[in-house]
Amino acid sequence: LRASDLQVVKMTLQYCSFAAPPPATNSLTLTLGCLGCGFYQDDFQISFAGFIQHLPFELQVTKSALETNRCFFLHLGMAINIHPFILQTAFRYYASRLVTTAEDWEKDI
Repeated sequence: LRASDLQVVKMTLQYCSFAAPPPATNSLTLTLGCLGCGFYQDDFQISFAGFIQHLPFELQVTKSALETNRCFFLHLGMAINIHPFILQTAFRYYASRLVTTAEDWEKDI
């Protein structure tokens, strides 16, 4: 883990009480045969930018905060009410604990 990741986690005081940016909402219809089912899709985009606006600028521009394609953490975090950046940091922490040797870091998955 990077020191800046831990600073972001420290500055995000409440892991389950956070301000989320409004999602882009799409109205979609799924049609099977002659039956149609309408639903709404909420999209929180691909970066943490809207979730970390409350942080000091130097933390908003860290490498981890600027990563794109964070869709998994954004949408899972919203679904289970855990701050997406904290969720990503926890996943990285536990994954790094599973790696026990230098050889593990070189495995292609």
